[in-house]
Amino acid sequence: MKMTRLIYAVFQVCAWLMVSTSAYAVCGMMPNYQEGAVVDITMGRISVPSGVAVGDVFYSKEFPIVGSFFAIVSCKPGDTTQWRVVQGTATTITNVYTTNVAGVGMRTSWIPAQSASPFYAGEQTTWKLGMPGVSGSAAQNTLVFNVGGTVVVELIKLSDTVGSGALAGGTYTNNTAQNVYPFNSGVFLTTRITGGGSEIVPETGTCSIGDLSVDLAPAPFGRFTGQGSTTGDTPFNVPFTCSGANGAVTLTLDADKFMPDGSLGLIKPQAGVNNASCVALQVLDATSGLPAILGATQVVGTVFNNSTSFNLPYLVRYYQSSGGTNCVTPGLVKGTATVTVKYQ
Repeated sequence: MKMTRLIYAVFQVCAWLMVSTSAYAVCGMMPNYQEGAVVDITMGRISVPSGVAVGDVFYSKEFPIVGSFFAIVSCKPGDTTQWRVVQGTATTITNVYTTNVAGVGMRTSWIPAQSASPFYAGEQTTWKLGMPGVSGSAAQNTLVFNVGGTVVVELIKLSDTVGSGALAGGTYTNNTAQNVYPFNSGVFLTTRITGGGSEIVPETGTCSIGDLSVDLAPAPFGRFTGQGSTTGDTPFNVPFTCSGANGAVTLTLDADKFMPDGSLGLIKPQAGVNNASCVALQVLDATSGLPAILGATQVVGTVFNNSTSFNLPYLVRYYQSSGGTNCVTPGLVKGTATVTVKYQ
């Protein structure tokens, strides 16, 4: 019997807009500054590989900042800007925030210039002369920094179970200075998702199964005594392995059915000039001793600890499929079945 395979295989506000106090001072946006760069971080369809460990990055994408943007700010020594996360809550992983998709976190960074160290959403930045892309006058407490470079978005697995669906649209982060003038917002870099299009699709796992051939010993005529008589019981196993997160595994055994509903587990024999007549092949579940129902799907087990091996016992035998005098004639009885394994 030949076996083949088929595998089936937002953010809650958690940062503060800083205002000048005795402990902290926030850079103020100057009046001639226009609205800053807006980066669309739509990512398309994203698969979560089944083998990714909790805490690992499973997706990363760079988004170049297109255009020419500058932030002109008033910064005294020690003054800061705040990169606020406006969707999600902080997790125990540094700079990673939750998303609306269960088990998926996001870390956003900005690399403002070549060879510059990244800034991370959720952190404060203290600006000073000498930093890449920064110019200005220390005497006048005025800095100009180039809002260019690249925004990097990483998606991180937060739990063993990962949900599916689209990442919520809207603004994800705002990099801000104090909006000291009424005609600007103080925001010089925004990341957002517009119009959906960032769908998380977890890969539940993979299964590996090979081809299998089963030979039945020759059976003498005398063993066939009428319709429904059987002989030549031959046991065989269907081995396969599934890997991935915990999940159910189903199996479907199908073939060219002798009975339209697949009952009795009867496989219609292939036609040929040297083939026997009035004899089919019958497949049984060796554990229960009952005929397999061809085309029916059943749960055969569950994957634990990322990998489980299966070795399902079956039995195949000759089955006299028709009666009548001299119905059974000598020859070859050959049939093919297909095993479909699905990981859910």
